[in-house]
Amino acid sequence: MAAHHLRGVIADPSMGGGTPLIEANRLGFHVVGTDINPMAYWIVRQSFLPLQQSRFRQVAGGKLPLMSNGNYSGSEGSPFTPALAT
Repeated sequence: MAAHHLRGVIADPSMGGGTPLIEANRLGFHVVGTDINPMAYWIVRQSFLPLQQSRFRQVAGGKLPLMSNGNYSGSEGSPFTPALAT
């Protein structure tokens, strides 16, 4: 059950890295963003695309050691779980 019932559209006319848009989308809002910098558009667009699990495993498999609990270990040894879209 959702902790809120917020609805609407969040617009960010100078989205930069897209943090407000990503967080608003995570909360269930529809989002619209623009920016004069084409790289900003590309970065935000990549953030919203679903992760291709098979490609992630193919690329990361040889670079991140898999720990016994199934999580990947970073360079400092701290475990993290990659966010894999289903």
